[in-house]
Amino acid sequence: MSEWIPCPACGSESGPEASACVVCGYRLDDPKRDPGPGKCARCGSALGEAFEFCQICGLGVHSRLPRPQTESLRLVPPRPRGKAKKTPTVPPPPSPEVVGFSPGLRPGSSAEDGASAASAASAGAAPGAPLSREWSPPVAPLPALVSVAPGVVGASPMPRRAPGANKLRLVVVQRDGSEGEVIPLGDTPLFIGRWQGDLRFPADEFLGPSHARVDPQAKGVLVADLGTRNGVFVRISRPEPVFPGDLFLLGHQLLRLENIPEAGREGAPTADGVRGFGTPLQPAWGRLVLLGPGGVEAESHYLRHPQVVFGRELGDIVFPADPFVSWQHAQITMEASGPDTPVSVTLTDLRSANGTYLRARGDVILDPGDMFRVGDQIFRVRMH
Repeated sequence: MSEWIPCPACGSESGPEASACVVCGYRLDDPKRDPGPGKCARCGSALGEAFEFCQICGLGVHSRLPRPQTESLRLVPPRPRGKAKKTPTVPPPPSPEVVGFSPGLRPGSSAEDGASAASAASAGAAPGAPLSREWSPPVAPLPALVSVAPGVVGASPMPRRAPGANKLRLVVVQRDGSEGEVIPLGDTPLFIGRWQGDLRFPADEFLGPSHARVDPQAKGVLVADLGTRNGVFVRISRPEPVFPGDLFLLGHQLLRLENIPEAGREGAPTADGVRGFGTPLQPAWGRLVLLGPGGVEAESHYLRHPQVVFGRELGDIVFPADPFVSWQHAQITMEASGPDTPVSVTLTDLRSANGTYLRARGDVILDPGDMFRVGDQIFRVRMH
């Protein structure tokens, strides 16, 4: 077996021949463990009784043991039962700077191990230059656009809040897609952060000291970013309009939508009318930048067709090494009904297993069942 596959318990890459996960210690070669149908070790989808491969991502059923039940895991060694003298613990001081968002980077791994990362929406722009929220005209005479998803490692939640008459809950989504900690919401805002707030995750280096505020509403919650570097990402459930500067997350791949830079436009002919020689290309209407750790621009993709599909195996832009990207994951679509009408661009999830997350541009209202991500933590809104 030569394919690297994530650990069924925590999703960490341990190598094709590893006998135990290097992060959580889960045994990968225990012959006494009953495999059962279980879930796919790659994408977490339920496996059929008679199938030899996952119907969602195509992974062979026997390539790794199925995912174990969440309640059977013990990622953190238990404390000794002896009566130990209690000593006060003082949390470390807030970090002066939060590192750039890297969805693939887990606590205990290096920055080089992260699959991708992102910066703030204005990363990569010239100092002091405002970020345009409109499409700049492409080479062809197209009109311009006018502005109109596991587990928790190192979580340190505070005691549950008194729910009162409020039936809203926040559920922590584990790395295998199962539900973990349930946090009742009271009648006052709940704060999420690395060092401060009601719900703390000190091991998550992508969270700000105080990152987000969750305000209970009549039939949902309002989630507000507290001015952090990495913001709040919301899992989309319908086609969403996107604009230059927007960031969205597919699996571990973080992409930023941009206008065409000057270097991507055709240069003017010389004084004697000679046009520069080059490969015939359809004019691009936008650009996508794949962001690496700390906001580094890893790759650029010029969008030349009205519809661009993303996936792990099928699509115009593929990420074959990311097991959290579905075989056909999402698409971005540009529509222009005429030369004098605005261009509209929408992002659509193609019923992927792990969803597509769009960075919120401001405060966002979420209904029960909606999901959002802050740093490396994913939450689902529920109402009982």
